[in-house]
Amino acid sequence: MTNDLEMLDTITARDNDTVHVFYVKSGQRLAQDILRNVGSQRGIQGQFLEFLHSLGWPVDVQKHAGWTGHISTSWKISQPEDIQENAPRVGTGGSIYDGQQQVLYWADVSSEVAFIVPSLDNFHRLQNDGDKSPQLSVSTPSEGPGGTKPTTLSLERPLTEPRNKTMESPSSPHDAPAFRTRRFGRPSTVTIGPDTKIFVVWLENFEDHENFPTGDLLPMTSTGLEQYTATSSSSMRQDKDIFLIYIHALQNGLFRIHMEGNTGKISMAIPLVDGMVVSRRTLGSMVRQTAINIGRRKRLESDSYQPPHVRRKMKIQEIVDKYHLKMTESEFYTALFQDVHK
Repeated sequence: MTNDLEMLDTITARDNDTVHVFYVKSGQRLAQDILRNVGSQRGIQGQFLEFLHSLGWPVDVQKHAGWTGHISTSWKISQPEDIQENAPRVGTGGSIYDGQQQVLYWADVSSEVAFIVPSLDNFHRLQNDGDKSPQLSVSTPSEGPGGTKPTTLSLERPLTEPRNKTMESPSSPHDAPAFRTRRFGRPSTVTIGPDTKIFVVWLENFEDHENFPTGDLLPMTSTGLEQYTATSSSSMRQDKDIFLIYIHALQNGLFRIHMEGNTGKISMAIPLVDGMVVSRRTLGSMVRQTAINIGRRKRLESDSYQPPHVRRKMKIQEIVDKYHLKMTESEFYTALFQDVHK
């Protein structure tokens, strides 16, 4: 009974989405250069940091009980003595929200969203975690026309592995976890909608959207939910709907929006539309609402999608069918008081 109730607790009552935010300096084309940008405030436009904080509020992934952008750190029950306090990183260009210490979080009655800013430093640390960490490799091909040697970045991670060693399942017979977490018991037969990736890309130079390395950055956006989605695949580069919202700051203080999809299809989710120009005050809220609407629209288009309240209702009914006993009123009270005196 306890295990079934814990499994019910892991079925969230709200849809959850994850948005990954990238900062592209003028002329950049390589994934590692883009990830390195957010490691420091130096060279980062102040409007970008202001935009980040308009998307949601910072939460500590060790203390947060909601969605954090990855299943290994989400929906947990932590005790004060279990929490390890780490010195927060300061002076970053947004990399503090890379999911290791903090994320930007927003929620309402029906949705919760985690905004993550992937960083190169994040994956350098994970590389040293052992076999369970992603393998970050940098290859150096022949020299390019400019005399420099361009590098390429690759990241491979089994979808079912945790993000780091300290976040293993509570049932692990070896190392104890850093905090008590709920077991993730969603049945594999239940799908939670299509595997949709949403990127928000801040451009210093608008033309750089033509060379954005979507494929190289895609492996860094795993949420751990891929195995439960309707379009799960063994390849991180296949069968995914990827939507990109590009933002470019204009000299007049407004922001130009460009939207793309990996299939060439632009999402019709509103309030943002391709080519729109928005103000500084409304940028954060409009980007957030558009991302939520993209995820909601793709889920509703999937025939196999089950809303959260339906999944919870089915699990409750399953528990009722499994444990209910038919008794008369007198039998019920007799059994109740007998159990009390035992």
